Formats: sequence, structure tokens, C-alpha cells
Amino acid sequence: FKTLEDIIDIPEYQVAEKPFAWWADETCHLQSDASHPISQALAPILKQTQFPQSHLEKICTALQSNLTTVQYANQNELNLYTTSTLSSLNLFIATLLLSQAPTQQERGAIEQLSMAMQWMKIIRSLRDDCLRGHIYLPQDLLKQHQLSSTQLLSCQQTPDSLKQLITELKGVIYTQLTSLRSTPKKFRRALAPLITQALLDWKILNLTITSGCDIFEQRQSLSPVHKLLNTSASLWQIQLGILPLQRIV
Repeated sequence: FKTLEDIIDIPEYQVAEKPFAWWADETCHLQSDASHPISQALAPILKQTQFPQSHLEKICTALQSNLTTVQYANQNELNLYTTSTLSSLNLFIATLLLSQAPTQQERGAIEQLSMAMQWMKIIRSLRDDCLRGHIYLPQDLLKQHQLSSTQLLSCQQTPDSLKQLITELKGVIYTQLTSLRSTPKKFRRALAPLITQALLDWKILNLTITSGCDIFEQRQSLSPVHKLLNTSASLWQIQLGILPLQRIV
């Protein structure tokens, strides 16, 4: 799925279409006649966990639509895309990590985690996406903050209204992430790889906001050493049953 996402980021549709089609076909045949070594290794695990083939096809279909979709009219459209892609992918990963299908409560937590990760990805990649002609912030949300796609696509500096929007979104993201605290510690321990990635994204969002939200001027990132230290600390705390989530002031 990471390969499919990387292909989607190729600016030229004609260049991306063929490799995407091959990998999508491979992904949709994980449980039958897959040819790639990784696909073949996943096949028996998928059969054991009885992960629905339809979920894999749903992910590929939604990702394919992203080759040509350059914006979302409202939050409902973005939620639908997230549910079909990141939520389904995280559900797939959770099924593998748990060795069984998540419960209804756990599925709800995965959806909240996925939406938080989607928001953080949109904010982190906004400058690069604009260079490709893609705006993933919903149009109605932009309109509420007196922003437009045309304005963002031609930005050299980050508008103050966009900084305000990002600051507001961090509260939404925080609420979505803290919903994990209501899940059993055993569940959080099993999903430690996913949660740790979300906590790294949260750390980068923290850096973005504390530095002034100048996302068009610079892209915040963590050095490999800081990533390693943060990942190790988060994994250790999650194993102790702690959700190490620092609120951004």
C-alpha cells in the first residue's frame, strides 16, 4: 500500500497509471494468485485471519480515484475517502497485529486514529501537494476561513487564515487521538506500531505549530536520531499502558 501511495504522488497521470494498475492488481490477489514475494508471504496470514478480500479491493479503488481527484468539496467526501483508504488499511494492519478481527469498539478507535493521521498528513504535505495541483483540505473548510484553492496553489508564504485553520485542526486531532485512552491496554500494546507512527506525526505537528505554522516556507521534520529516540520512548510507554500524548498549547 505504501508503494501505491508513492505512485499516486507522481505528478503525471500517464506515468503513474500503469505501475498503479499492476500493484493494485497484485494487492487485490493477495489471497489467490499473487506473484510478488511479499504478497505470497501475506497470503496465509490473510487466510488465517479471514480478512475480507472486498476490503483490499475497496482500498485500491479509493486510491485509484486519487490519481485524478484534486480536491474534496466537504468533510464528508474526505471522511469517505479516509474510511475507504487509511481506515481500511489500518484495519488490515490491526487484524494482522491482533491475529483476529477487531471488536466494534476497537474499529471505532481505529477510525478515529486514521482520521487523525489523515489530518496530520494533509497538513504536513500541504506545500508538496499544492505543487502537484492537489488540495486535500475540504473546500467548505477553506471557505469558512476565507481561503480558496487558487490562493493556496499560488502561495509563496503561509496566509494567516491558513495558520488559524491549522491551529483549530490540532484540537480536533488531539480529541481523535485521545479517544485511544478508552480502549483496553492490551489493544494499544498490540497496535503500538500504528500508534507510535501517529505520535511521531503529532510531534511534527507540534513543531509546525510552535514554529509559527509556516508550512509554505519550510517543512518540519525529525532527524533520524530524534525519530529513533521518540519511537523507542513511545513503544516503551505504550507497553506500560501509557499513551504519551503531549497537548499542543
